[in-house]
Amino acid sequence: MHEPHHYHGSECDDTADAADKAYRLGVENASTKFYFAGEMSGHYGKADTDITKGIDVKLVSVDGGYKMTFVDANSKTQYINVVLSGTYINFTFAETATSVFTWDTTNNAFVTEIDGAKYFIGANGTYKSFGAYAAADFAKDDVFPARF
Repeated sequence: MHEPHHYHGSECDDTADAADKAYRLGVENASTKFYFAGEMSGHYGKADTDITKGIDVKLVSVDGGYKMTFVDANSKTQYINVVLSGTYINFTFAETATSVFTWDTTNNAFVTEIDGAKYFIGANGTYKSFGAYAAADFAKDDVFPARF
């Protein structure tokens, strides 16, 4: 399996195991880089352009893929989840994991499946916030998959 690319300035090492190591979850587009800040703002995850204000997110190996986890401002372990609420795709976090992510080599992003459809954690370049998106959104110019 090809592991995700990391923001450390070197080429990805195919032999490296990304699980159980902490990385900044971020997005890079043509104009800026921004990082997941570990808080919610409505239905979206807050982001910051300052990498030091970004938080460490870990991939935890489980059967079938990975769970994404981080420690919040109250020192509680939180899991990043993608949930469907009616027709809306929500990016959430909770003390239990409901989403298992796998690496999608075609789109170079982590995806999770719900009812046979694929979703990914990404960010909207206009609003600089993290959210959950349907696989069809990979083609949108203003949506960028989150990377470690």
